[in-house]
Amino acid sequence: MRDGLDRAVPLVTMTADATGTWTWQLALNDHCVAVAARTYQRTADYVEGRFG
Repeated sequence: MRDGLDRAVPLVTMTADATGTWTWQLALNDHCVAVAARTYQRTADYVEGRFG
């Protein structure tokens, strides 16, 4: 996989609902080679504390 890393295509997707969760995948040569095992979510409290 390291040999083809320059051809890897990352994909980050967000859910269509109001939860704001997101996940990621990595494709290589049009094949999915890695997938997040969980979804992620940043809360408003986290954002305010970090950037506020």
